[in-house]
Amino acid sequence: MPVTEIATFSVVEPDTLHSEPIASLLEQGIRSQINFSSQPVYLFTEVTNERSVYLISGWGSIDQHMESTKSQVNQEVMSVLVPKHLGFNGLVHPAIDFTTFPSDVAVVVIQRFEVADGADSVKDLFTSAKWVHSGVDEHNGGHRISAYGSLEGAEVLKTAEGVVTEATVVLKRAVSFEVDGGKQVA
Repeated sequence: MPVTEIATFSVVEPDTLHSEPIASLLEQGIRSQINFSSQPVYLFTEVTNERSVYLISGWGSIDQHMESTKSQVNQEVMSVLVPKHLGFNGLVHPAIDFTTFPSDVAVVVIQRFEVADGADSVKDLFTSAKWVHSGVDEHNGGHRISAYGSLEGAEVLKTAEGVVTEATVVLKRAVSFEVDGGKQVA
């Protein structure tokens, strides 16, 4: 079953997401991931904490992702990055097909919800989303992901601090890596 990977990290001070060796090692690991999954990879930072990084991508299944983590490249990259440069905060795989995720996304809002309450219990914070999907992860947690282009995203960012809660994060794109080898730094 297709899933969306949401991995969270925190950048250890004094490093930044764009400092070395973080930037080059992340790119090396992400290029390996793209070769394995054939899906683009996006790095986002929380608007209220730029040290909080979200890696968002897609996989054919959780098993496919777990198999890729055993690769030599992944093991080497992660052994250098964690915990010296990045803290690993968590990983979930909501059952959301990532293949339709728009490539021009500038802002993402992730809302967590109780599965018993259903995805309809989550209110639309903004009506201009280009892409909205909900799914349940392997730990039985619900996630609703809303993606916004640059114009709509600018409006979201204006009010972001007012909507951020323990269950809602607002993210802005930092870097994206495309299947065709392209890279975009926001």
